[in-house]
Amino acid sequence: MAITNLTQDNFKTVIESNPFVVIDFWAQWCEPCLMFSNTFKNAASKHPDVMF
Repeated sequence: MAITNLTQDNFKTVIESNPFVVIDFWAQWCEPCLMFSNTFKNAASKHPDVMF
């Protein structure tokens, strides 16, 4: 499943409509967040049954 950007408008719908959801809270200035982004993208491509 593709990576979905959560917003205040869609958060509840996404959480309630998917049995598995992985959420990564991050910021553009956060170096550890940026380092983790490729891992997050790879996991999303390997697990189409999980909402990322």
